[in-house]
Amino acid sequence: MSHQLKTAGIGLTLIFAISMLNACKGDKKEQLGPPSDPDKLRIMVSVPPLANLVSKIGGDHVHVDTLVDKGQDPHTFSPSPAQMKTLGRANILFTVGMPFEGSLIDKITDTNAGITVADAATGIEKLELEHHHHEEEDEAEGGHDHHDHDSDPHVWLAPYSIKVQLDNIAKSLTAAIPDKAAQFAENLKTAQAELNQAHEKIKGKLKPFSGRQFFVFHPAFGYFANEYDLEQIAIEIGGNSPTPNELIGFLAVAKAAKIQIIFIQPQFDPRSAEVIAKELGAKVAILDPLAPDVIANLHAITDAIVEGFSGS
Repeated sequence: MSHQLKTAGIGLTLIFAISMLNACKGDKKEQLGPPSDPDKLRIMVSVPPLANLVSKIGGDHVHVDTLVDKGQDPHTFSPSPAQMKTLGRANILFTVGMPFEGSLIDKITDTNAGITVADAATGIEKLELEHHHHEEEDEAEGGHDHHDHDSDPHVWLAPYSIKVQLDNIAKSLTAAIPDKAAQFAENLKTAQAELNQAHEKIKGKLKPFSGRQFFVFHPAFGYFANEYDLEQIAIEIGGNSPTPNELIGFLAVAKAAKIQIIFIQPQFDPRSAEVIAKELGAKVAILDPLAPDVIANLHAITDAIVEGFSGS
């Protein structure tokens, strides 16, 4: 009983500390890119990795603007008037399933009747952002198995789903500029080959760690974990801090796994994770799910996870 009370006290203390830190978060301002070249297809995308994929296919024939800027949290994002103006001139809006995209589509189709809205994630079987309540929490709540489900939009973080997006982008650009079909097809072939090469290299690095768990602050890496037979364990979901019981459950799992690293995302205040890492005797390292160079980021994520496993 005394151990349970002590653990619960730790959970409540950490929750209070995290809540105070979250209250101090500041908003970041976006910076729009330069005006589009009138001879280029004007593209707007929701997140930086999607801009990278569109540029790989479109090359010199597209100008791409991104809504969510570096360092911004896409789960709480709202477009500025300047961004809405830029979007009003766009030919195509590519989406992937981010939470803010639905209301944005409703607004822009009322003001820009000529815009084409294309879902780059069409054909991808979406994973769920699933929050498991751990054993300690289940005991506190009568042993029930609870899960919270939301569709995971981070489809640019695994080679299989990236391939689908590249294909969808190529189809949309070809429909918009049919006379450039051959160029788009060649660019698609090059991008797919580059992705295949990266996949084989990553698979080789992660094979020795099949079935292992890695610990993150926000669950952005489900597709990556699924592709390489790993499991991500997250502290929070959808930007929400854990409840005391949820935090107790996370701490128990993390301690049992003897983790040495918690991966955080630069879109979130790191101090919350640092509070938890201190309790675990772990360190904090950055993984950026929104890094603009998709393939380079896959390699960076791989190397960081391998280093974490090798040190644990």
